[in-house]
Amino acid sequence: MKKGVLFAAVVALVSTLVACGSGEPTAEDYQSFSPKLSTTTIKADGDVKGELSDYVKIKNTEAKVNFLELTNAEWVDLEHKQVWEIKLNVERTSKDLEWDIETLNGNYTELVMTIFDASGQPVAGLEPVGCYGHGLVDDVLSLNGGEDGWVTFTIEMGDYPDEDIIKNWSTFTIDSKVGFVKEDDGSSSDSDIEDADDEDLAALSEEEYDEMLDDYEDFVDEYIKFYKKAMEGDVNAISSYPALLEKAEKLDGKFERANKNDHLTSKQVSRYIEIQKKMMNAAMEAL
Repeated sequence: MKKGVLFAAVVALVSTLVACGSGEPTAEDYQSFSPKLSTTTIKADGDVKGELSDYVKIKNTEAKVNFLELTNAEWVDLEHKQVWEIKLNVERTSKDLEWDIETLNGNYTELVMTIFDASGQPVAGLEPVGCYGHGLVDDVLSLNGGEDGWVTFTIEMGDYPDEDIIKNWSTFTIDSKVGFVKEDDGSSSDSDIEDADDEDLAALSEEEYDEMLDDYEDFVDEYIKFYKKAMEGDVNAISSYPALLEKAEKLDGKFERANKNDHLTSKQVSRYIEIQKKMMNAAMEAL
């Protein structure tokens, strides 16, 4: 289960669909909707808190919220979600990281934004949203002291055709987390580091890996519904492709943790292969 396998499979299946002559709709085909209030500005209430507070500071205390697209996910509970994007300008401090940058796991090192309304209460129905991945580790934490960069938060909030979703968004706070880090004091060999990383990954239980497989199978079942609709020429189903890729990437990140040190049991590996076959068979049926 190498990272990127699920992502690549989704790309390949959609490519097969297009080759079968179902058309090539683009994101623009379903982005005609735009709420009347499509942008606003929210202000930072304090600086970065948490484990990265000594290394990253908010440079521009104002962040712009923009409507990004409409995710017309007809194949998932008939939901039509609005997608919002928030870009925040941050600055790397002069303090050296206490960890080797190579030991930071981009999937679990994150900045977490909580948005508040004008009354100072968290926006109803909106959970804190994280910015994580290599964009944060490689593009921000790797900066030299005093250099600045941008981090992006993506939020799904509001159904179609709701209006004024962001009307009362006013301020935000930023917390931070560091995931799966091994401190390097210069005395450990590469093999020592790999062994320690293996121990960290082994801490997950068999039940937790089963939950990952449950999530994967749920994704595949949803994908097959999407694929069948798309093969019938349903443009709205095709437009769900970006959301599918995002889910696939997140699942790949989870499975990488198991694959890296072979902590899946033989039974779990067999189940993973069967789920893969289920998705690939959906493509074969279309040929």
